[in-house]
Amino acid sequence: MDPINRNQMELNHEDLTGRKAIEKIKTQVANAESCFFCTSLFSGSSKGSRPMSVQQVDDEGNLWFLSASDSHKNQEIAVNPTVNLYFQGSAPLGISAPAWPGYHPA
Repeated sequence: MDPINRNQMELNHEDLTGRKAIEKIKTQVANAESCFFCTSLFSGSSKGSRPMSVQQVDDEGNLWFLSASDSHKNQEIAVNPTVNLYFQGSAPLGISAPAWPGYHPA
């Protein structure tokens, strides 16, 4: 361990659940303009990562994105629904969760 890490505790990991997790997600999403939305690297031709903006965080903590119904992302999610979201900011946030396309015609 290097001297900096030995002398400073890093508080960069926190496992949250329930209402506390939802409030943390809402705060982080509001402060970030976008995130990296990552699907499995082995399930499609998009290489699995793209910047996306969250459209809404609902009261259950679900994050909503806009996506074309025929996107590579949706095809990759159909093969492997686990996605990783990486938000930057003063307190970076990483989320790993299942995703599913919801179709709402305009």
